[in-house]
Amino acid sequence: MIPGYDFPMSEDAIYQRALERLHEISKERRELEDFIATYRKLSGVQVKTPEPVSSVLGSPRKPATSEAIVEAALEILATKGEPMKLGALYDALTAKGIVIGGKEPRNNLGAKLSADRRLETHRGLGWWFAGEPIGPKAYGRQLGCEYEEGPEYSA
Repeated sequence: MIPGYDFPMSEDAIYQRALERLHEISKERRELEDFIATYRKLSGVQVKTPEPVSSVLGSPRKPATSEAIVEAALEILATKGEPMKLGALYDALTAKGIVIGGKEPRNNLGAKLSADRRLETHRGLGWWFAGEPIGPKAYGRQLGCEYEEGPEYSA
């Protein structure tokens, strides 16, 4: 159960609500930052410490850099341990708070990944590390089979 909701929610609904809340919080943060900047400008308050550097996560006004997006995608793939389709990778990045700019952010993500030589796409499986073998678990799913880890054999 999610606080404020008195009915059970599926995992997809919980995930969707978490994304919505993340966007609400991000919007509120931007509004507060704008208010603080306006207050400082109008009141003449001098800041003694430098302004914080923009987060690598980006914001709608200043999305994350291509390098930060690809690095985060590499980290997600390494953690997952298997290829991911573009939509799933996009969802994982946005769940981490990464902002991908443009009118078509998913397409922009695909372009950024394609431009990086460390990644490649495999038909039916998704994005994976260039030149790295894909485990039998991913191929099994593509063929409609479940792969189970078996005993190690030695020569």
